[in-house]
Amino acid sequence: MKKLMAVMCLSLSVNLFSFEEIKGIGERKCGAAVKKGVTHPQFATYKMNCETFEHVIGSWYKDKENVYFYKDNNSMYIGFEVIDGINPETVKPLGEKSQIYYMSDGKNIYIQRGFYMDGIIENVNIKKFEILENGYSKDNKKVYYLSKELKNFDIKTFRSYPEMIKSSVEYNAKDKNNYYRNGKIVKLK
Repeated sequence: MKKLMAVMCLSLSVNLFSFEEIKGIGERKCGAAVKKGVTHPQFATYKMNCETFEHVIGSWYKDKENVYFYKDNNSMYIGFEVIDGINPETVKPLGEKSQIYYMSDGKNIYIQRGFYMDGIIENVNIKKFEILENGYSKDNKKVYYLSKELKNFDIKTFRSYPEMIKSSVEYNAKDKNNYYRNGKIVKLK
């Protein structure tokens, strides 16, 4: 049964897309893309609009209809994945710091670290959003490490650093109450 399904999917993708379009996926060229969860470009189900296809930031691309993430899943699959629920008309790059990329759709922040989508910060104040060092960011009310909201922080005194600070404790961010290492509170020795 699995073989039959694979042959049917391969047959479907071959009918929808030419070999050059499927081959182009691994080269970051416009062509075909897969739905989230699909693990191989031969099962591509979306044909990109090459006239409007453009790079946004990091591994994010868009055309007039969809937003795509160029992914590498342990070198098993390299290609474009359609990211549902994002309006390509409102997508814009926010910046990069410490090799972490930030993109917004006007209401949420999408985060990429390395070759992977790291998460989404939902319902953030984008006008007040600030990218800090080492994966930290903040708006006017909350502080985040990548896509996770920190607890027990002081927004006014929160600072992050480009490298680990070694004193009586190793940390890369602090506020008046706590020291933080990679988003977690660390205690002084």
